[in-house]
Amino acid sequence: MPKPRDRSELTVPSRTEALARVREFVRAQALRSGFSEDQVDQIVIAVDEACTNIIKHAYGGDASRRIRIRVEAHSDRLEIVLLDRGKMFDEAAYQEPDLAALIRTGHRGGLGLMLMRRLMDAVRYEHRNGTNMVRLIKYHRCTPP
Repeated sequence: MPKPRDRSELTVPSRTEALARVREFVRAQALRSGFSEDQVDQIVIAVDEACTNIIKHAYGGDASRRIRIRVEAHSDRLEIVLLDRGKMFDEAAYQEPDLAALIRTGHRGGLGLMLMRRLMDAVRYEHRNGTNMVRLIKYHRCTPP
């Protein structure tokens, strides 16, 4: 696999107060990679959702833990890799939520992964050696995914 032309990394504490810093960091990297404002907004929302899931589900709200965010700019895409050492996500057990049921019942939450999948071109998850890795990929429009 070819190496990225540019790579940046940020590590933040696992707490919602750190999300503004994450959004700012990712926004700057995405803009520098040549994405439109609309695409940048999509990328930032997807990363925000992924970090929120880590804070809430992987770490269970433990603010003493860390989230590592790595942004890799390739000629045809941007990849944002989020790394944590929290609870493993069971991707096989995940079922996309029923939006109509959520609206009908007024239930909030549970839409993060679905949103990430709709905003990004690819969302990949793997767990290796105690580390969770979520890879969010957005291609430049002229390049097919």
